Amino acid sequence: MGSESEDPPLSVPRDAVYTNYLQAGSTARELILEFGQHHRGEGSPRIHTKLVTHPDYAEDFLRVIAEALRKCKIDADEGSRPAEGIQ
Repeated sequence: MGSESEDPPLSVPRDAVYTNYLQAGSTARELILEFGQHHRGEGSPRIHTKLVTHPDYAEDFLRVIAEALRKCKIDADEGSRPAEGIQ
């Protein structure tokens, strides 16, 4: 996984699926992540994607996600502030 500055801009593929639910498990050599959708009062979550990876790659994923989340929070904070000169 390259650094974000080396990667091309992200685009949303046509088969992108929204997720608001995650469950994780592991074996001795693999991390298993299941993504899905779940809404209160609607019973069990509907899993639509299952990823299986080596723990070393999962650590790389975690770093990429943490950096993206950090930037997202900064952008959200800047968006909630009034523009300069506006009170």
